[in-house]
Amino acid sequence: MQRFFLGLSLVIFLGAPPVFANTNVADRAQHLREAGARELAARRVDAALQLFQQALVANPKAVENYVALAGVETVRGRVDIAARYYATALELEPINPAALLGDGLLALSQDVPDRARARLERLVLSCGQCPEEQKLRAAIPAQ
Repeated sequence: MQRFFLGLSLVIFLGAPPVFANTNVADRAQHLREAGARELAARRVDAALQLFQQALVANPKAVENYVALAGVETVRGRVDIAARYYATALELEPINPAALLGDGLLALSQDVPDRARARLERLVLSCGQCPEEQKLRAAIPAQ
């Protein structure tokens, strides 16, 4: 009985649902990101933020966690925080298509087209005509 309460206490303290108890760190972070994406799709932004933060704690080396947090902070209107998350993602993986696209779109929303064009150039070099490159190219106004 004591083991049960200790285990339950750890689950509550860590904020991890019991379903994640037997998975590795990367799987747990992925499950949390997926749950966060579902919350964000349902417009439950605060719940999504909490799940993305838990994913980051579970696996701070996963670029996807920083991209997810940047996206939710953009939705919340906290673009400075979003920009920092994208910067961290790009430090970890300089040619990550999702981070390059997100940061490029954020740059356009901040009226910094030069940064968006720089992200587009990196996308062209790293993934050619991938969907992220096409989306960013379509968003950048013609000169």
